[in-house]
Amino acid sequence: MHQPPRLGNRRAVRVRYFDGQHEVLANREIIHMVDLDSPLLNAMLPGLLAQGIELAQVLENEPMEHPRLELWCAISNVRLRDYLMGGLL
Repeated sequence: MHQPPRLGNRRAVRVRYFDGQHEVLANREIIHMVDLDSPLLNAMLPGLLAQGIELAQVLENEPMEHPRLELWCAISNVRLRDYLMGGLL
């Protein structure tokens, strides 16, 4: 199995944004380098979600009423983490 590129403990992840079950910004690839083992990851997720809400509003004129995000491995396309406005799924 192909291993994702790493810089130290960081991994390339694709951030996918959803409004409920509908994916917004689906035609855009938003990639970040994230340390999935970092204790600060939970503090970063609200900022990543806020970024997606703003991008959806500006780029697609789509307000999000039930925003959530998912982190996916950019190489293997495996879902790594979910985040829903204040709670981890």
